[in-house]
Amino acid sequence: MKKTTDTSVLEKIAEDKISFELQKHDLLVAKPKSDHLGTDLLVFAEIADSVKFCRIQSKGRSLEHSERSHIEINKDYATNGFICFLYLYFSYNSDGLYLFLPTDIKQWKIIQDKKYQLSFTRSNAREKL
Repeated sequence: MKKTTDTSVLEKIAEDKISFELQKHDLLVAKPKSDHLGTDLLVFAEIADSVKFCRIQSKGRSLEHSERSHIEINKDYATNGFICFLYLYFSYNSDGLYLFLPTDIKQWKIIQDKKYQLSFTRSNAREKL
């Protein structure tokens, strides 16, 4: 399936899967009109007089036709109130959704002194993530 190697298609699938899972837990999910500090989605836990929310960056990657992949997060993004989700596609009927908090992200490899990077391979992805 050629579409699964297209990052833009995977990004849309990732956002939809993340939104679906969050809404199952009675969270309100909103899509900002522009990207600010890596925000692909906003999630609200309470909408009454005191609003609780967090910023979500969604990543979509495929290991169907490649042995390895990685994701990167700008260091400035990994603050309280930020979550990164990774939708990882292995093959038809084999995928996973992974969540990373700022404390997780800050343990990744630092590249160019401004980004965090997490690398994984087809053989170690499930155990590493």
